[in-house]
Amino acid sequence: MIALEYGCDLNGNLIHISNARKGLKCGLYCPACKKQLIAKKGDLMQHHFAHYKAAECKYAFETSIHLLAKEIIAEDGEIFTPELALLPDHWNMYNYILLKSQYFRIGNIIVEPHLGNIRPDLIVYIDSHPLLIEVCVTHKVDADKLKKIKEHNLSAIEINLSDVGHGMSKEILKEKIKEESRIKWLYNKKRNYYYEKLCSYSITIGDRLNAKIPGFPNIVRRYCPITGRKASFLMNCHGCNYCVASINDPHEEFIWCSQPHKIKNMTDLKNAIKRGLRAIDK
Repeated sequence: MIALEYGCDLNGNLIHISNARKGLKCGLYCPACKKQLIAKKGDLMQHHFAHYKAAECKYAFETSIHLLAKEIIAEDGEIFTPELALLPDHWNMYNYILLKSQYFRIGNIIVEPHLGNIRPDLIVYIDSHPLLIEVCVTHKVDADKLKKIKEHNLSAIEINLSDVGHGMSKEILKEKIKEESRIKWLYNKKRNYYYEKLCSYSITIGDRLNAKIPGFPNIVRRYCPITGRKASFLMNCHGCNYCVASINDPHEEFIWCSQPHKIKNMTDLKNAIKRGLRAIDK
């Protein structure tokens, strides 16, 4: 268990061990379980907090990092979000960029709020729109929690701070929170909206399962609308800018083709929505 370096005062403010009085005179409490802490500031061991007459709380360190992240974000008044593509890891992804990496000014911040059946680490508001922030210290968001986030249709990012350990200063943590490589989109409601629209304007050419079978000739179930012949994924779909989902796309079980409405980038898609284009009957 990582030694605890932060305690909370009666007002919920985080106090570092270096700024705390020795022993019980610190008057601080565990950030997670709220039990009384004792500041151990001897000459032999590294200074840290311990629970007074109570078992050490396994959530203490992780919650202290959540609170510290909130404090840093609140002081900065902004949050960094990475680039968001409608078709991630796709050969045509750069024609479908929804959001560029950027900083957003934020309003209110809440730590570990209850939102129905989910409890994110943080929630911030950008122009009154909620953004969930998961801070990965010991555990990444699992499939069950991600499913619930999607069911609530709430945009969410995850910040990877799994390498945070004892002795890391607030200044270093502040820099880590801003590193683009540590931040990823878990779910984005805007992406979900546009992806559903794109699929509704597309026809299903075939399924990814058949395209994955070793030795399968990759002949899929429908005719290519460009060649007028039965489609081969490798010869016709792969690399085509009208192909919406590849065999590596985790979001769909089908290979979708947007050629019937000539949609091959974000501008085409937005124009189709603006014109009120009707969905294709599947």
